[in-house]
Amino acid sequence: ATKLRDEILTELPDLKLGSADFMVDIHDKSPSFSGIDDVVFMIKTNPGTPFAPLHKIASGGELSRLMLALRVVLNNPNNHKAIIFDELDTGISGATASAVGQRLDRLSKSEQLLVITHSAQVAGYADKHFKISKQSENDKTTTTVIEITDDDKINELARIISGATITPESIATAKILIKKSVL
Repeated sequence: ATKLRDEILTELPDLKLGSADFMVDIHDKSPSFSGIDDVVFMIKTNPGTPFAPLHKIASGGELSRLMLALRVVLNNPNNHKAIIFDELDTGISGATASAVGQRLDRLSKSEQLLVITHSAQVAGYADKHFKISKQSENDKTTTTVIEITDDDKINELARIISGATITPESIATAKILIKKSVL
């Protein structure tokens, strides 16, 4: 518990959780099919507040970033799994989004990740990009998923950066973000 706490605390500042504190609360319980320990992840997200169970006080964005930190810290390269992160970037941008992208990149070296994001900083680290679109016609909705590569990938990241009007500046930024991920 102490080692896990120390490792999680090193991840939190870059994930915009620098004021948070984390600990693992372990209590004995009667033997059952799930073991003899009751383990609760405890957090305080603001200085001066008491620790409380993670699942009771963390916001969706905080919970997502804490789960990413846990995955990075507990990563075992011999366990090959697929992990899905849905909108892990909610409520973050800039340096924090880049820190999330870097950790996802590091985790992707031993795990298969599927990341749903609206952040160009996060998407720039991906090996593969897919565009998901929906169309509704006559009370029927169709969802399409296509892999995008090369210029389509750059244009999609540029669209995320600048909105409906893709500019030369957003294209240049998209190229930088994608290039950074392959360095």
